[in-house]
Amino acid sequence: MTFVSHYHTKNFLLEGVLLALEQDDYCRFAIRLEMALIQSFFHTGINPYRLDDMAICHYTVNADRIFTLWQQLQDYRGRRAAINCALNLLQKPLGSFERVYRNRINLSRINAEPMQLVNPAVSLGYHYDDLSLNGMNISRLSQLLQERRSKHRSFASFHLRAIKTSAKFRVLVCVPRKGKTAHVLTDDCNNDAGSFFVLGGDDIHQQKWDYGYPYLFEITDVVESLGVPLDGDYYVHADISALNGTQLRDDIIPAPTVSYIPGRRHTNEKKLVKKLRRKFPKKLHKIFPKRKNVNDLTKKERLELRLAMMCFVKDKSMQGYQILAEYSGLLKKCPQPESTYQRVCRLHGNPVFLHWNRLAVKQFENSLSECGTSVALPYWDWTDPVNTIPLFLSNHSFYDPDWKQLRLNPFSRLSVDFMSYNEEASRNTEWVTEYLGDEKHGALFSQLLLAFEQEDFCDFEIQLEVLQNSFYNIFLVPEFQTLDHMTFDPLFWMHSNQVDRLWATWQALQFHRGLSSAANCIHSDLHHPLKPFADGPPINTNLITFEHSTPDQVHDYRNNLHYEFESLKLGADMSIDIPDLHTRIEDLKKKDRVFIGFLLRGIKTSAKIQVTVNENFRDNDKRSVPTILASILVYGSPQENEWSFDRYYKHEITHSLLLLDYKYDDKIPLNVYAEDINGTTLPDAVLPEPVIIYVPNKDNSKWPLQYLPTHERKLVDTLTSMEEVEIREAMRMFNADKTATGFQRISAMHGSHLWCPYLAAPVKHMCCHHNSKTFLPWHRLLMMNFDDGLRRYGNRLGAPYWDWTRPFSALPKLATDKVYRDLSGKLRENPFLRTHIDYLGVDTVRDVQAKLFHPSYRRRVYECVLNALEYMEFERFQSGLEHVHNLIHVLVGGSATYSMSCLEYAAYDPIFFLHHSMVDRVWAIWQEMYYAFFPDPSYGSTSRYGTEYNETLSPFNITSVNVYQTTRKYSVPWMTFDYGTNFQYGYDSLTINGKSVAKLSWEIQERQRRDRWFIIAYDLKDIKQSYIVKFYITLTDTAGKAFNS
Repeated sequence: MTFVSHYHTKNFLLEGVLLALEQDDYCRFAIRLEMALIQSFFHTGINPYRLDDMAICHYTVNADRIFTLWQQLQDYRGRRAAINCALNLLQKPLGSFERVYRNRINLSRINAEPMQLVNPAVSLGYHYDDLSLNGMNISRLSQLLQERRSKHRSFASFHLRAIKTSAKFRVLVCVPRKGKTAHVLTDDCNNDAGSFFVLGGDDIHQQKWDYGYPYLFEITDVVESLGVPLDGDYYVHADISALNGTQLRDDIIPAPTVSYIPGRRHTNEKKLVKKLRRKFPKKLHKIFPKRKNVNDLTKKERLELRLAMMCFVKDKSMQGYQILAEYSGLLKKCPQPESTYQRVCRLHGNPVFLHWNRLAVKQFENSLSECGTSVALPYWDWTDPVNTIPLFLSNHSFYDPDWKQLRLNPFSRLSVDFMSYNEEASRNTEWVTEYLGDEKHGALFSQLLLAFEQEDFCDFEIQLEVLQNSFYNIFLVPEFQTLDHMTFDPLFWMHSNQVDRLWATWQALQFHRGLSSAANCIHSDLHHPLKPFADGPPINTNLITFEHSTPDQVHDYRNNLHYEFESLKLGADMSIDIPDLHTRIEDLKKKDRVFIGFLLRGIKTSAKIQVTVNENFRDNDKRSVPTILASILVYGSPQENEWSFDRYYKHEITHSLLLLDYKYDDKIPLNVYAEDINGTTLPDAVLPEPVIIYVPNKDNSKWPLQYLPTHERKLVDTLTSMEEVEIREAMRMFNADKTATGFQRISAMHGSHLWCPYLAAPVKHMCCHHNSKTFLPWHRLLMMNFDDGLRRYGNRLGAPYWDWTRPFSALPKLATDKVYRDLSGKLRENPFLRTHIDYLGVDTVRDVQAKLFHPSYRRRVYECVLNALEYMEFERFQSGLEHVHNLIHVLVGGSATYSMSCLEYAAYDPIFFLHHSMVDRVWAIWQEMYYAFFPDPSYGSTSRYGTEYNETLSPFNITSVNVYQTTRKYSVPWMTFDYGTNFQYGYDSLTINGKSVAKLSWEIQERQRRDRWFIIAYDLKDIKQSYIVKFYITLTDTAGKAFNS
């Protein structure tokens, strides 16, 4: 049977493909493309179960072509075309393709892992002759997709999962009747928006699956045809039926919501912020109570709040403390107290959790106010470094000046009437010390920054909600580690107020970013009344929460709920304001990061979920305790509502992988363990398998992490015997070349006084750049001339590097062997041992210092390299690296004149180039670490760095001196940064002391956490010779007498 598309003016199948191609993230693209393929089966009458139908093959091949088209689009958009999500799942072989007895086709069997299929031209040997779509090339298609994004659109959002059958979903748009705000039977739902299909099988054969992101079904045209604004009050309903017409239950999947997506206007962010500020000027309003940090309360405020809390706790009415705590916990009184089917009121695991929490905290605050206090409810800011629970909450008693005696502190006690429980609160102070605080003091701060990084409300909400779950570790009594009972501890409300404050901070951050903070992703839910606040007396007598009981009324907390926060700053001493928070987040985006994604759902209990790595999978290192990659907490109870998130909660594991020496695309053997609060192990299927998500740095199009260099520079100790002979032969002939292309000319470029700053200059100086902003660019050019000179004589590699941060007891063998045998077997003098300085008639010499080989001294060299790598600013890094470079020069040359110690003659010793290959490699490592393959655009601008980076370097710019075309072409300093593209070379590895760039970054961060001392108060002078500066530290006693130095 052929199903006719509901859309008569649009090609429904093309619309599905275009929506898929809009996505920048592979997993979001894959969901939409798969659904588009499924629709093509059903809407064109193809039976998807008839595998012998060639039409299925044709449609499937076209889906593969569209995947390839998407990869091309990603390249065109300046984004990585590779798969970046669900990496662990995509490294598992596909079904029966890997099994010999089922698959006799060798090509598909050896390429059975999805990650092997990203480039089919390489793995499977095919490509497509046409990557256009309906006649549109990549450029025109990209333009069309941008035009689509610029328009306001509305979608029905579905969280799809395996339902064990194929089904048809008929999407209906519902408009509440006039005067109605709730979903009732009288609403107008007779507005057909079209249908889509899902494929499924029986319980035995179909695998369990959950999409990690929502499937969006566009309803824009239908909503507009009803005369309803896209951002107005409407919702969607799905009529679900099997293919034979049998009606299926509505709750077979979570209820769909409306996702309203405003058009993307490509406007300058700062201009957008100014526009928003003009549109929404700051309103004059009453001075509302300001919520303060609990640690900043005055003595009078503390007393007021404690007395009011004692009054609140004694109130046993429907407005008392016990009832509010029960509504927030286990009391099943919603949607109505008299309803046949009742559920708990607290919306946990739901995008409107933050809205419900905001109303609950306001209700708590108003109840205290009715007990006589004018002090707003304080918050506990656990982003400020803490090592204990605030004394306001933990002190057993307080002094009441009216009673003139000590009284029990009501904020330190748990009072649960139905359990006859009234005891001192038992709280976990050790957990507070270990996990709370800012980035230097607590483990939760980085996850909080990740929450703030999100620019979509639903992405922010899930990160914050799961993060705040960790707080409940503070409760020691197991019964209070569930949603049923934790709300009875007054500390819970200080924490909930902090959660509300963090949402307010995100709202302010969105405004600073020029973005909307509205919850457009759950647009239809914003008009649902939140219970019990929407119920009138006697359930809720609070006028403010009653009149603002729909989520859309909660967003503007100042004008609608009448309160403010004294400060939205975070961290130690409230030092992180909104602009600084934005800067920190942007800095985080400059790094490649790896996350584990969890698709969370209600499991009717509180549980700890841990993901570990099985190290035995990779090597023979038997570890008794698995390495924990991530640990999260899911809170619930048998009384909780059914819930599930429609997108991944992300937990960063970048540093954990570094410590294990794993890369994001390695095959990482993950194990998932879940246990409830009593220590009982939960079944493996309690949650879908977590996925590994790789998030590249935001400038990934500019900083390519990988390229295929034409020439590789290898560690000198790893050269094969054949490579050693080859490079020695090339060096012998290069040195014998006495023309402008020979070694003597290249060496003279460093120390000669003949050519610089230009040929006609009245006063000339050495060409080499030292103690200058262009030290590294100049020497990169010299190294390229050396590389090109060797290649002229048959060397296929780049100049090898001598890694002087590694353990060694002698100079590299390549540079110390006295003789070698050439390809014919003839014994020849090693050209890397020494060379002749022709214009002086002398040979180079070395006076190697013994300390060069001492492990402690080499450790100091390594530490100095790390010190240099700490600097993100290029010039500070360059200066630090140059000082390390100078040290190696002097330790090799010693006091000899014609040696590495003398600037004029250093480049005549071939080991100079092995040394500078390493210096250049450290620069490449710094570039990889900070993604600086190109300099900041302000390089070369007189406004910041002067003109040094935009002026050609001598003598490389002088044609009569420098005959090598490559370095003449790229003799401008800023052009030297992109060495892979411009100079076509790379390094065999970018490690130091065996540590990868990522692990070096982690080590540097650990070093920065420690207190350190540096000597900086000295001024190096140019005294026209090489010299060593030694510093001595003198220790004195209390009388000022020196006793050690």
